[in-house]
Amino acid sequence: RLDVARNQLVVTDEPDDLLQADFKINRVNWLSEKPQVQELMVQIRYNSKPQKVAELKLQKDSAWIKLEKPARAITPGQSAVFYRKDELLGGGIIV
Repeated sequence: RLDVARNQLVVTDEPDDLLQADFKINRVNWLSEKPQVQELMVQIRYNSKPQKVAELKLQKDSAWIKLEKPARAITPGQSAVFYRKDELLGGGIIV
């Protein structure tokens, strides 16, 4: 896992060391109005299961996301894509 804020690359053989519950995205783009947290899901990796969002703090072109359960290896540079059920709401780039 890359920790940009601390300028660290985390290499481990312990899977739990790669778990993370919150992250930030930039270059946020919403396809319609900004969403409410209720029933909001975020997919952080192609072919991964969407995760339930517990908290969402929106700024001008960025957002801070807290997941209900930690996810494995949330990696800067990947896309975070938001859904409500099967409806695509928008997304951004993980930083």
